[in-house]
Amino acid sequence: MRIRGQGFTLIELLIVVAIIAILAAIAVPNFLEAQVRSKVARVKNDMRSLRTGLEAYRVDHNIYAPDWGYSEAHTWAQLTTPIAYMTSILGNPFPANNMTYQDTIDRSVYAYGSLHFPIGGEFVYLPYDSYVAIGMHYWIISAGPDLYTSMQDASWGNIGDFWIRLDSMTDHLEYIYNPTNGARSGGDLISTSKGAFD
Repeated sequence: MRIRGQGFTLIELLIVVAIIAILAAIAVPNFLEAQVRSKVARVKNDMRSLRTGLEAYRVDHNIYAPDWGYSEAHTWAQLTTPIAYMTSILGNPFPANNMTYQDTIDRSVYAYGSLHFPIGGEFVYLPYDSYVAIGMHYWIISAGPDLYTSMQDASWGNIGDFWIRLDSMTDHLEYIYNPTNGARSGGDLISTSKGAFD
């Protein structure tokens, strides 16, 4: 008389593999969504820290950190040396693929814009009406999960009241990241001297 082995049959193994595949198909997208949400939370926390550093800089220098154009790393270095308003330059988890930078390090940090510019060895304040009207002196931008910064074309151009309408939440809301269409929806994560756009 033969004694049957205790191994699984081919059908049983296929059923187990199918169940594992179904569970993986359910779990992996949720894991990726959680990863994106985690990065978004990190960006918002980083922006709060950057705003705190910029305010501390303003207290000491009576201006916000100047905008050094396309040298984002140089701009943020002002907050780390010679006085450490921040301990390090924060990396951006959502670098923009549509931006042209002089240096690869500039891709890895947050985009910054200010009404203060270094011109001829001095820091010059350029009061653009649309910014001053809403009391905005600087802005920090991360491309968001789609890795495309739509704000580059919108806010740096000659838009006039772009920021006024965005600030009042009456127009241009498509430029702000909104996860209601999924964590990977378009739009940028934006923070200004007035706070964050959520």
